[in-house]
Amino acid sequence: MQCSVLASQNCTYDSQHDKSNECIELELQYIDQKQNLKKLVKIQFLPTTKIDDVIKKFLKTTDLDYIDSGNVSLVELRMGNQCLPAPLFHTYKTLDQLKIRQGCTLCFAPLRELSSSRLSRLRVYGPNHIGKIEYEWNKRTTTLQMLLEYIIKMFSLDSIERQRIHLFMDFEELDLTSNSEKLLTELGVTDLTMISVQIVSSLSSSVIHVECTSTNGTFLFDIPHTTTIEMLRKEVEQRFTDYCLCDFTLFDRTK
Repeated sequence: MQCSVLASQNCTYDSQHDKSNECIELELQYIDQKQNLKKLVKIQFLPTTKIDDVIKKFLKTTDLDYIDSGNVSLVELRMGNQCLPAPLFHTYKTLDQLKIRQGCTLCFAPLRELSSSRLSRLRVYGPNHIGKIEYEWNKRTTTLQMLLEYIIKMFSLDSIERQRIHLFMDFEELDLTSNSEKLLTELGVTDLTMISVQIVSSLSSSVIHVECTSTNGTFLFDIPHTTTIEMLRKEVEQRFTDYCLCDFTLFDRTK
């Protein structure tokens, strides 16, 4: 069941247009998978509104006020193309304190779902192993894209081109191009997995020349410089459809 409505909170404006008194419109989403229930609503709030009060207003607006607000939790924030897990201990913080702005989407879920899918942790090492953070994630909802956005934010990588940011799990590269929307669990990520971040050099040419050598000879082909190792492996396998790829070794002949 899905419902979409629009509501607003009384807002005041002073003569100086104090931003603390200017309403912001947020999209609120609530999903209860066990009850097959989905609610979607847009409501205007003051930036000084606490998350606890946001939940209460949301439940009342969507006729879900039979649900105890204490059993509902904010699980994810969506800001443009970014999907971020909700910060810890957010219940009594205001929208402004959490830097939630106009147009953001707040995703809620029942606490019983969160408790049944205990949060896991990742150990993430920054570029060149400078800096280390821990990332709490949900096995049922966290995608590779959400992890990437969190890493970009925590290591201040906003100025780096996305194609230069590569993630590795136990020395195996995670394919950010093909698997960005996949759950971390689908990619073999488990609790306390170690993730390392690497920033590759910016290439002046957008094309890389690949020389592939096998027992049947050598052939050349070009690939975009944004191609991941896994994508290159698949490209090679497609060119050797009659053979099984037993060994795959890369090296830079220019060095």
